[in-house]
Amino acid sequence: MISADCRIESFFDAIDGKTFTEAVILANQEATEAERVMLHHKRRAEECPCPVEYVDGLKEFILFMRCAVLRNRISKDKYQKLFHSYLNSVS
Repeated sequence: MISADCRIESFFDAIDGKTFTEAVILANQEATEAERVMLHHKRRAEECPCPVEYVDGLKEFILFMRCAVLRNRISKDKYQKLFHSYLNSVS
């Protein structure tokens, strides 16, 4: 996995400088791997290192990249809410 600590901020740092296509592909792979980790830990009744919020954040990022950027379907408020923690950490 790209983000060993399952933080969306770490993922964003890792894709900095990547192309649109590379970012979407990496986000898709990361979301798949994180879901597999969650499923594995659920079966073993262990505490999962990947929170559901991380997977949800990745899926929102993919949706944003696929739809909002190309067709301007996402509102500024939604964008701020989605990337709030990342934007605050960079500022």
